[in-house]
Amino acid sequence: MLVVLSLVVSAITTLVKGDLHYINYWGGRVFAPFALLILLLGIVGVVVSKIRKTLPPQKLRGRAARKARQAENTKFPIDEFRKW
Repeated sequence: MLVVLSLVVSAITTLVKGDLHYINYWGGRVFAPFALLILLLGIVGVVVSKIRKTLPPQKLRGRAARKARQAENTKFPIDEFRKW
């Protein structure tokens, strides 16, 4: 979290100064608006995935529901395999 926050802050400070590029750790130039966009999309993705995990699962319908019902009664050969 601290690494992402430091990258966001460095991109924002570069843009506030009026520059479009900043120098990364290896000496390469980074286009600040693009870096900021990618970082913000990543943050939004993490937040959305955390929110989706807290929601109750959706009820299965159609083929998925049929397969789930069949999975309870399905026996696989490997389940009855006797080891030597």
